[in-house]
Amino acid sequence: MLARPRTVAVVVGCVLLATGTLAPGQSKEIVVEQMRTERRVALVIGNAAYPTAALKNPLNDSRAMATTLKALNFEVLQHENLAWPDMLRAIEAFGDRLRGSGVGLFYFSGHGLQVRGRNYLVPVDARLAVETDTEYQAVDVGRVLSKMESGNNRLNILVLDACRNNPFERSWSRSTAGGGLAQMNAPTGTFIAYATAPGRVASDGTGSNSLYTTELLKAMRTPNVTLEGVFKQVGGAVVGLTKGEQQPWIASSVYGDFIFSLPARPGSARSSALQEERVRLEEERRRLDAERAALAEQQRIAEERRRLAEERQRLQALRTSPDEPGARALAQALTNTVWRWTCDGCAVTQTAWVRLDGDGAFGFSYDGPGTFKPTGARGPNSWSVKDGQLVLVWNGGFSTERYRLEGSLGDVISGTKANVPHARLTLRRVP
Repeated sequence: MLARPRTVAVVVGCVLLATGTLAPGQSKEIVVEQMRTERRVALVIGNAAYPTAALKNPLNDSRAMATTLKALNFEVLQHENLAWPDMLRAIEAFGDRLRGSGVGLFYFSGHGLQVRGRNYLVPVDARLAVETDTEYQAVDVGRVLSKMESGNNRLNILVLDACRNNPFERSWSRSTAGGGLAQMNAPTGTFIAYATAPGRVASDGTGSNSLYTTELLKAMRTPNVTLEGVFKQVGGAVVGLTKGEQQPWIASSVYGDFIFSLPARPGSARSSALQEERVRLEEERRRLDAERAALAEQQRIAEERRRLAEERQRLQALRTSPDEPGARALAQALTNTVWRWTCDGCAVTQTAWVRLDGDGAFGFSYDGPGTFKPTGARGPNSWSVKDGQLVLVWNGGFSTERYRLEGSLGDVISGTKANVPHARLTLRRVP
Protein backbone atom coordinates (compact mmCIF):
# COMPACT_ATOMS: atom_id res chain seq x y z
CA MET A 1 0.00 0.00 0.00
CA LEU A 2 1.33 3.45 -0.84
CA ALA A 3 2.33 5.72 1.99
CA ARG A 4 -0.30 8.16 3.04
CA PRO A 5 0.35 11.57 1.46
CA ARG A 6 0.49 14.68 3.60
CA THR A 7 -1.20 16.97 1.12
CA VAL A 8 -3.66 16.81 -1.73
CA ALA A 9 -1.45 15.67 -4.59
CA VAL A 10 -1.80 16.85 -8.17
CA VAL A 11 0.13 15.04 -10.89
CA VAL A 12 0.09 17.28 -13.95
CA GLY A 13 1.65 16.61 -17.31
CA CYS A 14 2.99 19.24 -19.67
CA VAL A 15 0.36 21.75 -20.76
CA LEU A 16 0.56 22.10 -24.54
CA LEU A 17 -1.16 24.46 -26.93
CA ALA A 18 -4.33 22.94 -28.38
CA THR A 19 -7.97 23.73 -28.95
CA GLY A 20 -9.33 25.10 -25.70
CA THR A 21 -6.13 26.68 -24.43
CA LEU A 22 -4.77 30.11 -25.16
CA ALA A 23 -2.47 30.57 -28.13
CA PRO A 24 -0.40 33.74 -28.62
CA GLY A 25 -2.74 36.61 -29.39
CA GLN A 26 -5.83 34.53 -28.61
CA SER A 27 -8.27 35.98 -26.11
CA LYS A 28 -9.89 34.01 -23.28
CA GLU A 29 -13.29 35.00 -24.65
CA ILE A 30 -12.56 33.09 -27.89
CA VAL A 31 -11.59 29.95 -25.91
CA VAL A 32 -14.78 30.17 -23.84
CA GLU A 33 -16.88 30.53 -27.00
CA GLN A 34 -15.26 27.38 -28.38
CA MET A 35 -16.27 25.54 -25.22
CA ARG A 36 -19.88 26.65 -25.68
CA THR A 37 -20.15 24.88 -29.03
CA GLU A 38 -18.32 21.60 -28.32
CA ARG A 39 -20.31 18.48 -27.46
CA ARG A 40 -20.15 17.16 -23.94
CA VAL A 41 -20.99 13.48 -23.35
CA ALA A 42 -21.07 11.69 -19.98
CA LEU A 43 -21.61 8.14 -18.73
CA VAL A 44 -22.80 7.98 -15.11
CA ILE A 45 -23.04 4.65 -13.24
CA GLY A 46 -24.15 4.09 -9.65
CA ASN A 47 -23.82 0.56 -8.24
CA ALA A 48 -25.22 0.00 -4.75
CA ALA A 49 -27.19 -3.28 -4.61
CA TYR A 50 -24.27 -5.60 -3.85
CA PRO A 51 -25.67 -8.80 -2.26
CA THR A 52 -23.06 -9.02 0.50
CA ALA A 53 -21.82 -5.43 0.74
CA ALA A 54 -24.62 -3.02 -0.18
CA LEU A 55 -23.81 0.70 -0.26
CA LYS A 56 -26.10 3.53 0.78
CA ASN A 57 -25.07 6.47 -1.38
CA PRO A 58 -24.10 5.48 -4.96
CA LEU A 59 -27.61 5.76 -6.37
CA ASN A 60 -28.12 9.20 -4.84
CA ASP A 61 -24.63 10.20 -5.97
CA SER A 62 -25.15 9.08 -9.56
CA ARG A 63 -28.59 10.69 -9.81
CA ALA A 64 -27.33 14.01 -8.46
CA MET A 65 -24.33 13.88 -10.80
CA ALA A 66 -26.53 13.14 -13.84
CA THR A 67 -28.85 16.02 -12.95
CA THR A 68 -25.97 18.46 -12.60
CA LEU A 69 -24.25 17.34 -15.80
CA LYS A 70 -27.47 17.75 -17.79
CA ALA A 71 -27.80 21.29 -16.46
CA LEU A 72 -24.20 21.89 -17.59
CA ASN A 73 -25.06 20.90 -21.19
CA PHE A 74 -23.80 17.29 -21.09
CA GLU A 75 -25.53 14.51 -22.97
CA VAL A 76 -25.88 11.98 -20.14
CA LEU A 77 -26.09 8.19 -20.29
CA GLN A 78 -27.22 7.16 -16.80
CA HIS A 79 -27.33 3.63 -15.36
CA GLU A 80 -27.89 2.06 -11.94
CA ASN A 81 -27.02 -1.31 -10.38
CA LEU A 82 -25.45 -2.81 -13.48
CA ALA A 83 -24.37 -6.44 -13.78
CA TRP A 84 -21.10 -7.23 -15.56
CA PRO A 85 -22.50 -7.67 -19.10
CA ASP A 86 -24.58 -4.52 -18.74
CA MET A 87 -21.57 -2.47 -17.64
CA LEU A 88 -19.63 -3.59 -20.70
CA ARG A 89 -22.54 -2.70 -22.99
CA ALA A 90 -22.91 0.71 -21.34
CA ILE A 91 -19.20 1.45 -21.83
CA GLU A 92 -19.38 0.37 -25.48
CA ALA A 93 -22.39 2.62 -26.09
CA PHE A 94 -20.57 5.47 -24.35
CA GLY A 95 -17.56 5.02 -26.61
CA ASP A 96 -19.76 5.14 -29.69
CA ARG A 97 -21.47 8.31 -28.47
CA LEU A 98 -18.12 10.00 -27.77
CA ARG A 99 -17.02 10.07 -31.40
CA GLY A 100 -17.16 13.60 -32.70
CA SER A 101 -17.56 15.16 -29.27
CA GLY A 102 -15.19 17.54 -27.57
CA VAL A 103 -15.37 16.38 -23.94
CA GLY A 104 -16.11 12.96 -22.45
CA LEU A 105 -16.77 12.33 -18.77
CA PHE A 106 -17.08 8.98 -16.97
CA TYR A 107 -18.38 8.91 -13.39
CA PHE A 108 -18.64 5.78 -11.25
CA SER A 109 -19.92 5.46 -7.69
CA GLY A 110 -19.77 2.02 -6.10
CA HIS A 111 -17.23 -0.61 -5.07
CA GLY A 112 -13.81 -0.39 -6.70
CA LEU A 113 -10.66 -2.36 -5.91
CA GLN A 114 -7.10 -2.95 -7.03
CA VAL A 115 -5.47 -6.28 -7.84
CA ARG A 116 -1.79 -6.47 -8.73
CA GLY A 117 -1.71 -2.75 -9.39
CA ARG A 118 -4.74 -2.69 -11.70
CA ASN A 119 -8.01 -1.01 -10.82
CA TYR A 120 -11.39 -2.68 -11.23
CA LEU A 121 -14.97 -1.42 -10.95
CA VAL A 122 -17.28 -4.00 -9.37
CA PRO A 123 -20.66 -4.89 -10.96
CA VAL A 124 -23.50 -5.79 -8.62
CA ASP A 125 -23.46 -9.46 -9.69
CA ALA A 126 -19.74 -10.04 -9.06
CA ARG A 127 -18.79 -13.14 -7.03
CA LEU A 128 -15.09 -12.62 -6.42
CA ALA A 129 -14.00 -15.64 -4.40
CA VAL A 130 -10.36 -15.23 -5.45
CA GLU A 131 -8.37 -12.36 -6.92
CA THR A 132 -8.25 -13.80 -10.43
CA ASP A 133 -12.05 -13.63 -10.64
CA THR A 134 -11.74 -9.87 -11.14
CA GLU A 135 -10.47 -10.43 -14.68
CA TYR A 136 -13.76 -12.09 -15.65
CA GLN A 137 -16.34 -10.56 -13.29
CA ALA A 138 -15.19 -6.94 -12.81
CA VAL A 139 -14.46 -4.10 -15.23
CA ASP A 140 -10.86 -3.01 -15.67
CA VAL A 141 -10.64 0.80 -15.51
CA GLY A 142 -8.07 0.56 -18.29
CA ARG A 143 -10.86 -0.64 -20.56
CA VAL A 144 -12.83 2.53 -19.85
CA LEU A 145 -9.80 4.72 -20.52
CA SER A 146 -9.08 2.93 -23.81
CA LYS A 147 -12.66 3.35 -24.96
CA MET A 148 -12.61 7.06 -24.10
CA GLU A 149 -9.24 7.56 -25.79
CA SER A 150 -10.51 5.94 -29.00
CA GLY A 151 -13.14 8.68 -29.27
CA ASN A 152 -10.40 11.20 -30.18
CA ASN A 153 -11.85 13.89 -27.92
CA ARG A 154 -9.76 16.84 -26.93
CA LEU A 155 -10.46 16.06 -23.26
CA ASN A 156 -11.56 13.03 -21.23
CA ILE A 157 -12.45 13.20 -17.53
CA LEU A 158 -12.60 10.07 -15.34
CA VAL A 159 -14.12 10.48 -11.85
CA LEU A 160 -13.99 7.48 -9.47
CA ASP A 161 -15.90 7.72 -6.21
CA ALA A 162 -15.09 4.06 -5.71
CA CYS A 163 -12.26 3.93 -3.17
CA ARG A 164 -14.28 2.06 -0.53
CA ASN A 165 -13.30 -0.99 1.51
CA ASN A 166 -12.81 -4.16 -0.53
CA PRO A 167 -15.66 -6.46 0.61
CA PHE A 168 -13.93 -9.55 -0.83
CA GLU A 169 -10.44 -9.21 0.66
CA ARG A 170 -10.98 -11.62 3.58
CA SER A 171 -10.65 -14.59 1.23
CA TRP A 172 -7.90 -13.00 -0.85
CA SER A 173 -4.15 -13.12 -0.63
CA ARG A 174 -2.73 -9.99 0.98
CA SER A 175 0.15 -10.04 -1.48
CA THR A 176 -2.06 -9.40 -4.51
CA ALA A 177 -4.80 -7.02 -3.36
CA GLY A 178 -4.61 -3.67 -1.64
CA GLY A 179 -7.01 -1.19 -0.13
CA GLY A 180 -8.52 1.59 -2.22
CA LEU A 181 -7.38 2.07 -5.82
CA ALA A 182 -3.96 2.08 -7.43
CA GLN A 183 -2.41 5.14 -9.04
CA MET A 184 -2.79 5.26 -12.82
CA ASN A 185 -0.97 7.25 -15.46
CA ALA A 186 -3.36 9.56 -17.27
CA PRO A 187 -3.31 9.03 -21.05
CA THR A 188 -2.84 12.02 -23.28
CA GLY A 189 -5.66 14.53 -22.86
CA THR A 190 -7.08 12.71 -19.82
CA PHE A 191 -7.89 13.93 -16.32
CA ILE A 192 -8.37 11.25 -13.61
CA ALA A 193 -9.92 12.12 -10.25
CA TYR A 194 -10.06 9.78 -7.24
CA ALA A 195 -12.20 10.28 -4.14
CA THR A 196 -9.08 9.65 -2.05
CA ALA A 197 -5.38 9.01 -2.44
CA PRO A 198 -4.09 5.78 -4.02
CA GLY A 199 -4.04 2.90 -1.56
CA ARG A 200 -6.46 4.66 0.79
CA VAL A 201 -10.19 4.13 1.29
CA ALA A 202 -13.02 6.63 1.41
CA SER A 203 -16.17 6.44 3.50
CA ASP A 204 -19.60 5.90 1.94
CA GLY A 205 -20.69 8.93 3.97
CA THR A 206 -23.35 9.60 6.57
CA GLY A 207 -25.62 11.84 4.47
CA SER A 208 -27.62 11.11 1.35
CA ASN A 209 -24.49 11.65 -0.79
CA SER A 210 -20.84 10.84 -0.27
CA LEU A 211 -18.72 13.72 0.99
CA TYR A 212 -16.57 13.70 -2.14
CA THR A 213 -19.50 13.85 -4.58
CA THR A 214 -21.25 16.48 -2.47
CA GLU A 215 -18.26 18.81 -2.71
CA LEU A 216 -17.69 17.98 -6.38
CA LEU A 217 -21.25 18.94 -7.31
CA LYS A 218 -20.84 22.28 -5.54
CA ALA A 219 -17.58 23.05 -7.32
CA MET A 220 -18.83 22.00 -10.76
CA ARG A 221 -21.72 24.45 -10.52
CA THR A 222 -19.45 27.37 -9.63
CA PRO A 223 -19.24 29.60 -12.74
CA ASN A 224 -15.98 30.20 -14.59
CA VAL A 225 -13.78 27.80 -12.59
CA THR A 226 -11.30 25.71 -14.60
CA LEU A 227 -11.14 21.93 -14.44
CA GLU A 228 -8.08 21.93 -12.20
CA GLY A 229 -9.63 24.65 -10.06
CA VAL A 230 -12.76 22.57 -9.49
CA PHE A 231 -10.83 19.57 -8.19
CA LYS A 232 -8.46 21.66 -6.11
CA GLN A 233 -11.53 23.21 -4.50
CA VAL A 234 -12.98 19.73 -3.86
CA GLY A 235 -9.72 18.43 -2.41
CA GLY A 236 -9.35 21.33 -0.03
CA ALA A 237 -12.92 21.00 1.21
CA VAL A 238 -12.75 17.21 1.76
CA VAL A 239 -9.38 17.36 3.51
CA GLY A 240 -10.67 20.08 5.80
CA LEU A 241 -13.95 18.34 6.62
CA THR A 242 -12.27 14.99 7.33
CA LYS A 243 -9.28 16.54 9.14
CA GLY A 244 -6.96 14.89 6.64
CA GLU A 245 -8.44 11.40 6.86
CA GLN A 246 -9.62 11.53 3.24
CA GLN A 247 -7.41 13.21 0.67
CA PRO A 248 -8.72 13.34 -2.92
CA TRP A 249 -6.16 12.73 -5.65
CA ILE A 250 -5.86 13.67 -9.31
CA ALA A 251 -3.66 12.65 -12.22
CA SER A 252 -3.73 14.89 -15.27
CA SER A 253 -2.27 15.05 -18.74
CA VAL A 254 -4.67 17.61 -20.20
CA TYR A 255 -3.82 19.83 -23.16
CA GLY A 256 -6.40 22.53 -22.79
CA ASP A 257 -8.66 24.35 -20.41
CA PHE A 258 -12.13 23.27 -19.50
CA ILE A 259 -14.89 24.99 -17.54
CA PHE A 260 -17.93 23.07 -16.32
CA SER A 261 -20.11 26.13 -15.66
CA LEU A 262 -19.30 28.64 -18.37
CA PRO A 263 -19.61 32.33 -17.59
CA ALA A 264 -22.57 34.19 -19.02
CA ARG A 265 -22.02 36.04 -22.26
CA PRO A 266 -21.56 39.79 -21.84
CA GLY A 267 -24.96 41.32 -21.21
CA SER A 268 -26.57 37.91 -20.63
CA ALA A 269 -26.99 37.94 -16.89
CA ARG A 270 -30.51 36.72 -17.47
CA SER A 271 -29.15 33.65 -19.26
CA SER A 272 -26.88 32.87 -16.33
CA ALA A 273 -29.75 33.28 -13.90
CA LEU A 274 -31.87 30.96 -16.03
CA GLN A 275 -29.14 28.32 -15.99
CA GLU A 276 -28.89 28.54 -12.21
CA GLU A 277 -32.66 28.28 -11.97
CA ARG A 278 -32.61 25.24 -14.23
CA VAL A 279 -30.08 23.53 -11.98
CA ARG A 280 -32.17 24.40 -8.93
CA LEU A 281 -35.34 23.06 -10.54
CA GLU A 282 -33.61 19.85 -11.60
CA GLU A 283 -32.43 19.31 -8.04
CA GLU A 284 -35.90 20.04 -6.69
CA ARG A 285 -37.43 17.59 -9.17
CA ARG A 286 -34.95 14.91 -8.13
CA ARG A 287 -35.72 15.55 -4.46
CA LEU A 288 -39.47 15.33 -5.07
CA ASP A 289 -39.05 12.12 -7.08
CA ALA A 290 -37.09 10.60 -4.20
CA GLU A 291 -39.75 11.69 -1.70
CA ARG A 292 -42.53 10.25 -3.87
CA ALA A 293 -40.66 6.96 -4.19
CA ALA A 294 -40.12 6.83 -0.42
CA LEU A 295 -43.80 7.60 0.23
CA ALA A 296 -44.91 4.89 -2.20
CA GLU A 297 -42.63 2.41 -0.46
CA GLN A 298 -44.01 3.38 2.95
CA GLN A 299 -47.56 2.91 1.66
CA ARG A 300 -46.65 -0.48 0.20
CA ILE A 301 -45.13 -1.58 3.51
CA ALA A 302 -48.18 -0.34 5.45
CA GLU A 303 -50.53 -2.24 3.12
CA GLU A 304 -48.43 -5.37 3.47
CA ARG A 305 -48.48 -5.08 7.26
CA ARG A 306 -52.26 -4.63 7.20
CA ARG A 307 -52.67 -7.68 5.00
CA LEU A 308 -50.41 -9.75 7.24
CA ALA A 309 -52.33 -8.63 10.33
CA GLU A 310 -55.61 -9.74 8.74
CA GLU A 311 -54.06 -13.06 7.75
CA ARG A 312 -52.69 -13.52 11.26
CA GLN A 313 -56.13 -12.89 12.75
CA ARG A 314 -57.72 -15.32 10.30
CA LEU A 315 -55.21 -18.05 11.10
CA GLN A 316 -55.58 -17.41 14.82
CA ALA A 317 -59.34 -17.84 14.48
CA LEU A 318 -58.88 -21.08 12.56
CA ARG A 319 -56.67 -22.46 15.31
CA THR A 320 -59.11 -21.71 18.12
CA SER A 321 -62.65 -21.72 16.79
CA PRO A 322 -64.58 -24.70 15.37
CA ASP A 323 -67.13 -22.18 14.08
CA GLU A 324 -64.83 -20.90 11.32
CA PRO A 325 -66.42 -21.64 7.91
CA GLY A 326 -63.38 -23.56 6.67
CA ALA A 327 -63.17 -25.82 9.72
CA ARG A 328 -66.94 -26.42 9.82
CA ALA A 329 -67.11 -27.29 6.12
CA LEU A 330 -64.22 -29.71 6.42
CA ALA A 331 -65.71 -31.31 9.53
CA GLN A 332 -69.07 -31.78 7.81
CA ALA A 333 -67.39 -33.35 4.81
CA LEU A 334 -65.67 -35.86 7.09
CA THR A 335 -68.73 -36.72 9.20
CA ASN A 336 -68.85 -40.46 9.96
CA THR A 337 -65.49 -40.99 8.29
CA VAL A 338 -63.46 -43.52 10.21
CA TRP A 339 -59.75 -42.97 10.87
CA ARG A 340 -57.18 -45.38 12.10
CA TRP A 341 -54.40 -43.78 14.12
CA THR A 342 -51.33 -44.75 16.09
CA CYS A 343 -50.11 -43.01 19.20
CA ASP A 344 -46.59 -41.81 18.41
CA GLY A 345 -44.64 -41.18 21.60
CA CYS A 346 -47.00 -43.00 23.94
CA ALA A 347 -45.52 -45.38 26.49
CA VAL A 348 -47.09 -48.27 24.61
CA THR A 349 -47.70 -48.10 20.88
CA GLN A 350 -51.44 -48.31 20.41
CA THR A 351 -53.68 -48.54 17.40
CA ALA A 352 -57.30 -47.45 17.58
CA TRP A 353 -60.19 -46.36 15.43
CA VAL A 354 -61.66 -42.86 15.62
CA ARG A 355 -64.87 -41.50 14.11
CA LEU A 356 -65.84 -37.84 13.77
CA ASP A 357 -69.57 -37.38 14.34
CA GLY A 358 -71.65 -34.63 12.78
CA ASP A 359 -71.78 -32.55 15.96
CA GLY A 360 -68.01 -32.54 16.25
CA ALA A 361 -67.82 -35.25 18.90
CA PHE A 362 -65.57 -38.29 18.64
CA GLY A 363 -66.09 -41.96 19.13
CA PHE A 364 -63.19 -44.38 19.44
CA SER A 365 -62.63 -48.11 19.64
CA TYR A 366 -59.69 -50.43 20.15
CA ASP A 367 -61.64 -53.40 18.78
CA GLY A 368 -62.33 -52.27 15.23
CA PRO A 369 -64.18 -49.78 13.07
CA GLY A 370 -67.62 -51.10 13.90
CA THR A 371 -67.86 -50.36 17.64
CA PHE A 372 -67.43 -46.84 19.01
CA LYS A 373 -67.67 -45.30 22.44
CA PRO A 374 -68.24 -41.57 23.02
CA THR A 375 -65.20 -39.66 24.20
CA GLY A 376 -67.18 -37.52 26.65
CA ALA A 377 -64.81 -35.22 28.51
CA ARG A 378 -62.02 -36.56 26.40
CA GLY A 379 -63.37 -34.72 23.34
CA PRO A 380 -61.41 -32.11 21.42
CA ASN A 381 -60.60 -28.71 22.88
CA SER A 382 -59.96 -27.07 19.50
CA TRP A 383 -59.62 -27.89 15.87
CA SER A 384 -58.50 -25.97 12.76
CA VAL A 385 -57.65 -26.23 9.12
CA LYS A 386 -53.91 -26.33 8.48
CA ASP A 387 -52.31 -27.11 5.12
CA GLY A 388 -55.42 -28.99 3.98
CA GLN A 389 -55.63 -31.03 7.19
CA LEU A 390 -58.06 -31.03 10.07
CA VAL A 391 -55.87 -30.73 13.18
CA LEU A 392 -57.51 -31.74 16.46
CA VAL A 393 -56.21 -31.21 19.97
CA TRP A 394 -57.73 -32.65 23.11
CA ASN A 395 -56.80 -33.01 26.76
CA GLY A 396 -56.29 -36.44 28.21
CA GLY A 397 -57.63 -39.33 26.26
CA PHE A 398 -54.98 -41.52 27.83
CA SER A 399 -53.43 -39.01 30.24
CA THR A 400 -53.62 -35.36 31.22
CA GLU A 401 -51.22 -34.46 28.41
CA ARG A 402 -52.33 -32.74 25.23
CA TYR A 403 -52.14 -34.52 21.90
CA ARG A 404 -52.51 -33.49 18.28
CA LEU A 405 -54.04 -35.75 15.67
CA GLU A 406 -52.28 -35.21 12.34
CA GLY A 407 -52.33 -36.73 8.89
CA SER A 408 -53.47 -36.26 5.32
CA LEU A 409 -57.24 -36.15 5.17
CA GLY A 410 -57.10 -36.98 1.49
CA ASP A 411 -55.26 -40.24 2.20
CA VAL A 412 -58.41 -42.40 2.41
CA ILE A 413 -57.68 -46.12 2.32
CA SER A 414 -59.57 -49.42 2.64
CA GLY A 415 -58.61 -52.72 4.11
CA THR A 416 -60.47 -53.14 7.40
CA LYS A 417 -62.58 -56.18 8.09
CA ALA A 418 -65.74 -54.15 7.55
CA ASN A 419 -64.19 -52.47 4.51
CA VAL A 420 -64.85 -49.05 6.10
CA PRO A 421 -62.89 -46.17 4.48
CA HIS A 422 -60.40 -44.64 6.85
CA ALA A 423 -57.32 -42.45 6.78
CA ARG A 424 -54.03 -43.13 8.52
CA LEU A 425 -53.34 -40.45 11.14
CA THR A 426 -50.79 -40.00 13.90
CA LEU A 427 -51.40 -38.83 17.45
CA ARG A 428 -48.48 -36.70 18.66
CA ARG A 429 -47.95 -35.24 22.09
CA VAL A 430 -48.04 -31.43 22.15
CA PRO A 431 -45.12 -29.96 24.17
